Amino acid sequence: MPTCRTEHEANARLEVLADLAGRLLAAGQIVLGMPLLEQAAAREGTALRDVRLAIDQLCRGEARLRYRNR
Repeated sequence: MPTCRTEHEANARLEVLADLAGRLLAAGQIVLGMPLLEQAAAREGTALRDVRLAIDQLCRGEARLRYRNR
């Protein structure tokens, strides 16, 4: 993981990602949440906080998939 410089940091991030993945699975949102998990693995600080908030919203059913016109 690009945000982890030590094994300790990597294990701590693994715990965060496992928790987020478990919440997404329990809410039935793992497919939509997978890109958010990937972002959580690569972000730190406020960017990570924003991803966690997005996952919270998705798990509560407050977020919707947006389609972009190409």
